Amino acid sequence: MALLPLINEAARAANVDSALLMAVIDVESGGDPQAVSPKGATGLMQLMPGTGARHGASDLFDPLQNVNAGARYLKQLMRQFGDLQAALAAYNAGEGAVQKHGGQIPPYRETVNYVPKVIDRYFRYRDAISSTATMQEKPLSGSVIGRLLQLRQTGGD
Repeated sequence: MALLPLINEAARAANVDSALLMAVIDVESGGDPQAVSPKGATGLMQLMPGTGARHGASDLFDPLQNVNAGARYLKQLMRQFGDLQAALAAYNAGEGAVQKHGGQIPPYRETVNYVPKVIDRYFRYRDAISSTATMQEKPLSGSVIGRLLQLRQTGGD
């Protein structure tokens, strides 16, 4: 499945960086559109059913609906919190948890680990996308990053 065109379109529609969406997808589901967490988060961007519905998704296993809803949700969190770290913390732990902790990353082990992991992947994706020469010199075909970037290099499907 060609995820990159779908990710790029969702990023454009929501006005978020496609590299950020790739990072969230990588950390949340490893690129598996059928992923389901023990808490019930579903699909590529691991959305809870209520969150997905609020952002326009009726089928969270549909990659198009999932990524579009996830992109809209991420944009809403960035507007709400005004800070990427707080927005990612809210994506992971919930808006209420970030509000309860004064707009800061809540002291939950999962969230404390999640935020820098996504930010690290975000920078790696952004750097890889901006440097096609580097992509050609360093094959990444075994990773989610490599699969997404190969799709970008070949133009899709």
